[in-house]
This record gives sequence, C-alpha cells and structure tokens, in this order.
Amino acid sequence: MTLDRHNAMSNFRGLLEKVPILKDRMPDRPLSELLQEKIQVAENRTREVGHFLDRMESEMESIRQDIIRLNKKMVVAAENEEKAAHYILKLKDLQSELEQELASMGETVTAAHRSKKAEIDEVKRMIWDHGARLRLYSNAEDRISAIVQMNNHFLEMLTNLHGNMQNLYEAGLEVLDELRGNLASLATATEASELTMDMQESMQSLKDSVNRVAVLASNTSLYLTQNVERLTSQMRIYDEQTEALVKSNLEAEREIQEKRIDDTLALAEKEYGLLKQAREK
Repeated sequence: MTLDRHNAMSNFRGLLEKVPILKDRMPDRPLSELLQEKIQVAENRTREVGHFLDRMESEMESIRQDIIRLNKKMVVAAENEEKAAHYILKLKDLQSELEQELASMGETVTAAHRSKKAEIDEVKRMIWDHGARLRLYSNAEDRISAIVQMNNHFLEMLTNLHGNMQNLYEAGLEVLDELRGNLASLATATEASELTMDMQESMQSLKDSVNRVAVLASNTSLYLTQNVERLTSQMRIYDEQTEALVKSNLEAEREIQEKRIDDTLALAEKEYGLLKQAREK
C-alpha cells in the first residue's frame, strides 16, 4: 500500500511537472527519487515485455497446433485424392470394357444394346462425380499445403522474434537485479552528491554574502573617514543665519521691553505725583 501510494504521488508529481505554468514553481526533486522513478519505469517496461513474451508463446503454440491440424487434414485430403483417383481409373477400365461389349453387339439397336449404353452412361456419370471430388481433394491439398507453409513462415518469424526479445528480457532482468542489489549504495552515492552540491551552493552563497558585507563595510568606513568632518558640521540643528536672526529678534525684543519699562516708570511717576498733589489740597 505504501509503495503504491508513493508511486501514485510520484506519478502525480511527474504529471504536474509537465504543466508549463507549474513546472517552474515545483521544487527540484532529489536525485535518489529520480533514480527510483527511473528504475520503476524500467521495471514496468520489462514486466510488459515479459507479459508480451507469454502472449507470443501462446500464439506460437496455437500456430503449432493449427499446423498439426492442417497437416492431418492434408494427409486425409491426399488419401481421399488417391482413393478417388484409383476409383476413377477403375471406372475408366469398366467403361472401356462396356464399350468393347457394346461394340461386339453390332449396330443393331436392341434392348440389350440400349441397356449396355445406359450402363456406359452411368459409368461416365460416376467418373464425372468422382472427378469433381478428385479435383476438390487435390485443390484442398494444395490450399492446405499453402496455408501450412505460410504458418511455418509465421512460426519461424515469431520464434526468431521471441528468442531475440527473450534475450533482451533476460538481460533487462539481470540489470534490474543488479540495480536492486546496488540500489542502497546508489541512493547513498546520490544523496552524498546532493549533500555535497547543497553544501557547495550554501558555501558559495555565504561567500558571496560575506564579500558583499565586507565591501559595504569597507566602502562605508572609507566614506566616513573622508567625510566625517563635513558630516559632523552638517549635524548642527540650527544654521548661522537662523541663530543670527534669533539673536537679532531677541535684541529688538529687549529694546522694546526696555522702552516699555521706561514708559511705565514715567507713567507711574506722573500718576503718583498727581495723587500726591490731590491729597495735599
């Protein structure tokens, strides 16, 4: 059940990989899995060849049996042909005897003459009937012989084809048996190759990242060294113009405040003087 499920998932994944849109999105499969899949396909094809060889053997046996049956029919046809030919020859001799007897009766037509003539006609009819059978048996023998000859040709071709395919089939079984015995070693070797390749890719990626970081750090250090004073000077929050403006505004505000203080003092002296004069009166 587990193997069938694995084969089904592998076949489904292989089907998805044939879809152009999904092919690029599918992750690469391990080499060991691909190797196992290739072995499975080879086993299936070899098994199909084995089934086909069994079917060929069955068909070859059917042809052999058919040849045996046709040979028997051909023998029977040959025997019937011989019997028919022998019987026709006997009828021919009988016809000759009857014709000689009819000739010895003279030319006068009598009842015996007519009876002898009828016997000759009956013998001719029998020769005709058995002649038709003789031709039938002769044609059947030739026809069956041609069929047997073609069947022998087909049997020879199938035998040669079966022998060649049997050799290939046995060689395939030997290769598969050898692969099954070395499958664990092959899987380990492929896994080692995959791990080595993955490690090499990881190290290369790390190397690239480290080099990029080192280059960035070096360029940054050089840039800071070359521009630290300028950057430091540019880090002031307020520039000189702003500071001058603020200072100027504060001085103006101070002058205004001083004037207001003077005005306030003068107003206070004035108001105080008026109040004092009013009390004295």
